[in-house]
Amino acid sequence: MKIIAKRPFSSSRKGIGNVPEGRIVDADDDYAESLIKAGLAEKYTAGPALVVPVTAFFLTPGIEHQENGPSLPVVQVSPKTIAKKSKFGGKRTKKDAS
Repeated sequence: MKIIAKRPFSSSRKGIGNVPEGRIVDADDDYAESLIKAGLAEKYTAGPALVVPVTAFFLTPGIEHQENGPSLPVVQVSPKTIAKKSKFGGKRTKKDAS
């Protein structure tokens, strides 16, 4: 039986050893049931695979063919003024005081 560890535990069984949380272990049925009863593991069942939608996330619903529009204009960024050298160390300027 396949089980998944709910929390870390150590097993003296050959082939199992130290088991971290979340690891899937294939153990004999009696031992697996004892671990489940002790609260260390739970029965592992493989669920159905997730289905990915065909449309991409950035398309507007209901519009089949979108045209590429102009991108946003480029914004010019002025460089920040850094600290001025002074006798006693760095000093903040008016531009940088935000």
